[in-house]
Amino acid sequence: MDDRNFSVVTNFALDSFNLVKKIQKEINKKYNIHADNLFYVLTVYSNEGLNQEKIGEILWVNKSKVARTLNTLEDEGFVERRQDRSNRRQNNIYTTPKGKKVFNDTMDLYKKIVASIDADEFKSKLNSFVQASLSNN
Repeated sequence: MDDRNFSVVTNFALDSFNLVKKIQKEINKKYNIHADNLFYVLTVYSNEGLNQEKIGEILWVNKSKVARTLNTLEDEGFVERRQDRSNRRQNNIYTTPKGKKVFNDTMDLYKKIVASIDADEFKSKLNSFVQASLSNN
């Protein structure tokens, strides 16, 4: 990948990162939830009933980090653990009404921000990103 293509890819990644940071900042203001923990709530909501191991696999996080984060989220009322009916040694994780509200507010904010982005400009950037990513120069 040459310098120009690297620049295109980097700029697209930074634009995406800044979009996520903007959403995280707004949600943190409202719910006082750490940015990393927000990803857990979104993951649990999108995969209700997963066990801790599966959550770790999705987020690429080790078991102890998952356990600590879920303890915090449970203490703060965003998620709850329920004993698995078929395996009593395992807990499945679900969002609480508060966790569902966080998810819905996050999606509303995402839609609002995305709606404000110029579609043609986004398509152009995305096309440049794809071309730069596929380039073997």
